[in-house]
Amino acid sequence: AGYEKQLFTEVMNFNNGALSSRLRRRFALPDFDDAELLQLLRSQLRTRPNYHVRDDKYLRIATRRLGKGRGSLGFGNARAVQADLELAFERQTARVVAERKAGASPDIFALERDDLLGE
Repeated sequence: AGYEKQLFTEVMNFNNGALSSRLRRRFALPDFDDAELLQLLRSQLRTRPNYHVRDDKYLRIATRRLGKGRGSLGFGNARAVQADLELAFERQTARVVAERKAGASPDIFALERDDLLGE
């Protein structure tokens, strides 16, 4: 889940290795591939039923960008998707507010390219 080496060195060696001698099995959970990250991203979006993406290709691009973090310290599949999506919603809110101040009537549930990918 992204922390195997850190977990092993910091937790399992606690108390001179006493914990690791009690835990005989280790589970290594591989990072998701891009297709799985995309599925997770879509699943997270469905939890907000009124929101929609203008063009699905932006989700695929965002997923490929997320996937570049695979294998790095601190990368967590669901956490990375959730953080990216929260940032997209923050950008979307700022964009909608700016458009309303400019006199436009934006779709408040639409996620645009810049919302998902940044400028």
